[in-house]
Amino acid sequence: MQLQSKTERSPALDVVRCFALLCVVSVHFFLNTSYYVTPVSGGAMYAMTLIRTGAMICVPLFMMLTGYLMCHKRPERNYFGKIGKTLGTYLLAGIACTLYRIRCWSNSYTLMELMGSALNYSLSPYGWYIEMYIGLFFLAPFLNLCYENINSHKIKRMFLGILICMTSLPSILNIYEFSALEWWSNPSGSANYVKILPSWWIGIYPITYYYIGCYLREYPLGMKRSTNLFWIVVVWLAGGSFVYYRSRGVPFINGAWTEYYSFITLV
Repeated sequence: MQLQSKTERSPALDVVRCFALLCVVSVHFFLNTSYYVTPVSGGAMYAMTLIRTGAMICVPLFMMLTGYLMCHKRPERNYFGKIGKTLGTYLLAGIACTLYRIRCWSNSYTLMELMGSALNYSLSPYGWYIEMYIGLFFLAPFLNLCYENINSHKIKRMFLGILICMTSLPSILNIYEFSALEWWSNPSGSANYVKILPSWWIGIYPITYYYIGCYLREYPLGMKRSTNLFWIVVVWLAGGSFVYYRSRGVPFINGAWTEYYSFITLV
């Protein structure tokens, strides 16, 4: 996935974009089914849980691609002006969604309501991603300066390790109730978990994924495709099985282990 130059387009990155886009559709597809109100039990629900777990890499892949492609950006005036393309895309999507709601759902809006929806990023669904991306876009040149001034491969790995511990590792370590042995046979019966790691910093997980993208641009994975695919399947099956186990017998439980910052998703 390494680019030959800053201007040459890599087909591999387009494959990643297309795959991430399909994963976005796959995740949101479950909202239009009875998955979230059906008890997690049996082969069909296990298969659907595996699909959902695997598809949760959608947003993280886009964040990593942002770091991979923008790791050379500098805090220059012409760079910051390019945010207009993102805002324009958001407005076009918002207008299309609004027209659909008016035409098909017979909704009505005042001009002030439309302006308010545009400003709070609810004009189109899932506007939170635009809010996140705007901040990441403006921070990117400064994040790059921080990364480039770490002149040791070892320290860069240490830096990434600390970010992962702060933003992702709590999602898999702070989700157990060690004081009750019966909890392990029925983890869906209680949400009283013991905190092992601080979890205050999980909200900056987009920065973690951004820096992973920067790191992979500089240090591509030295792994055979077959080996890579093998471990992807192993982690996918193990992670999906764990998510199934946490909701077994009840409708899907959305917890830290199922989020975009989940350690399962990150790996």
